[in-house]
Amino acid sequence: MKKVTSLLVFCLSFGFIGSFLSINAAAQQKPFDNQVKTDKKGRQMNNNQKQTTPPVRPPEEVAYFQQLIEQAQNSPIGKVRATVGLRMYVVTTEFLKQLEPFNVTLVSNYGNYLTLDLDVAALIYLRDFADDVVTIRPNRRGYIQTEPPPRSPQQAAVFQKLIERATANGTAQAITVTRNFADREELLRQLAPFQVRVIALFELYPHVGLEANAAAFIYMRDSNLVTGIQENGLAFPTLPPVRSPEELAYFQRLIARATANGEVRVIVGLNTGFAPEGYLTPTQRAAQREAISLVQDEILRRLIPYQATLIKRYADVPYLVLEVDAAAINLMMYSRLVLKIRENRVKIQIQKSKIKY
Repeated sequence: MKKVTSLLVFCLSFGFIGSFLSINAAAQQKPFDNQVKTDKKGRQMNNNQKQTTPPVRPPEEVAYFQQLIEQAQNSPIGKVRATVGLRMYVVTTEFLKQLEPFNVTLVSNYGNYLTLDLDVAALIYLRDFADDVVTIRPNRRGYIQTEPPPRSPQQAAVFQKLIERATANGTAQAITVTRNFADREELLRQLAPFQVRVIALFELYPHVGLEANAAAFIYMRDSNLVTGIQENGLAFPTLPPVRSPEELAYFQRLIARATANGEVRVIVGLNTGFAPEGYLTPTQRAAQREAISLVQDEILRRLIPYQATLIKRYADVPYLVLEVDAAAINLMMYSRLVLKIRENRVKIQIQKSKIKY
């Protein structure tokens, strides 16, 4: 009887211990499956739930966000430049991936500080959902400008002279003055789409010697980064263009054909420097179009004494379609304004306009 009682007690004890262990394991498993996490602000977040509540920001930060959003809404290009400060140990590449759905351009990366061109949607996202953003400020240096800066009559005259010289000769040389060295670096970055060659970088002053085409000078004239400009004493010489033997032979064939037929229709490529407009900002695009128009006007003015008829004029690319005689082709062969010329065998049904005074 004692053995049976001892066995019964042992079984009951074993069952009680097993039940206790099962309950304890279940109790430990339950909070693991539904573990409550908190974000950096102490708000509760489930495992499969992303942060949806806006981060708590100081009133001054909210005011800066609102100011930038209004500027982007009123900007003709729909964007504004700002410097964004991130939390420590935030991986910038991962942060930038969050902004891929928006119209955002990275201007500069200083680790935990990024200079970005942001549209309205990106600003709202950063304000309401980007908890890694600590501060945001309008970027006053090298910002996206929407209006040309005021120029003194003397400076306006220098810019106009350089634009005319670059239009006539293909390029011109000048010394450009900026406020500081950072602005100089930003200016050179913005001039990358244009035909620009750096002649000299001054070490003691934020000046740069440039050889540039007309589009670049128009852009600098309208840029707030440029505080002054002066002509370079080593003015670009007016020399005939350097053409390959193949190109000279092509000109000669066109001259012979025009001599035999009286005239020939050609597509003229102009020497203005060109970048596809999709890679340009609105300000750069406007400067390039103005430069194209100036060079087109200049070559048409030089063709007035010859037998030349304008067939088509392009606003966004540096080309003209002309019907010209042999003398006009000979003029263009020795003109620095003409980059190349090709016969146009496809007749374009466009109203002709005789080049005249």
